[in-house]
Amino acid sequence: VNAAGKYAISGIVSLGSPEIDKMMAWMSLPEAQWFFGAEGRVTSLAVDPGGGHAKQVTKLLRTTLDTSQYEIMSWEELLPELLEARALDSAGNYIVYFILYLIIAFGMYGTILMMAREREYEFGVLLAVGMRRLALGWSVYLEVLMLGLFGALAGMVLSVPLVWYFRIHPLRFTGDIAASLEKFGFEPIFPTSVEPRVFLMQAAVVLILTTALALYPIVKIAGIRPMVAMRK
Repeated sequence: VNAAGKYAISGIVSLGSPEIDKMMAWMSLPEAQWFFGAEGRVTSLAVDPGGGHAKQVTKLLRTTLDTSQYEIMSWEELLPELLEARALDSAGNYIVYFILYLIIAFGMYGTILMMAREREYEFGVLLAVGMRRLALGWSVYLEVLMLGLFGALAGMVLSVPLVWYFRIHPLRFTGDIAASLEKFGFEPIFPTSVEPRVFLMQAAVVLILTTALALYPIVKIAGIRPMVAMRK
């Protein structure tokens, strides 16, 4: 059916996808049904169950609806290109995370190493006066863990204002990067997330690294000879 109509523009919508913004016009459902001569009909219905239940809802609809008349598709089946783009982006993120965590781990190890080296005299004196190696190692281990915990908490508190600012004023890409993002239907911006789980996950990783690296002082104390350490 060929149809043409004139409509007054009420506003301009920006959905964050340049391709959709350039090719889509939005009108009310009754008006669209009249325009296309399909009163009382719809061509598709998008369901957003939220909470990560999309697969369960898709499976439920396929068992309750007549699949000979209705085609039920998950968003992964509907947009395979988007799924591949997300997988590629996630792979790149994992590489960046690994490099960053490796740098953090070496920085933390260097700090713990310097602390242990500078306190060899202290450790030697404590062992010479009768302190047990296990008790000394455990106290230093807890000290390193507390420093790591306070550092993680301070990092979260200090980073929230900066992350919140870039959430309101995201970085905008230009040039080839912007063109590649627009090709996949993404707006060329780099927003930040203020979801608590993001901060908690990074803090948890730092604490795990601290827990592992804090074992070094225990190993160091186990091999200290008090007389030799007190001469340094």
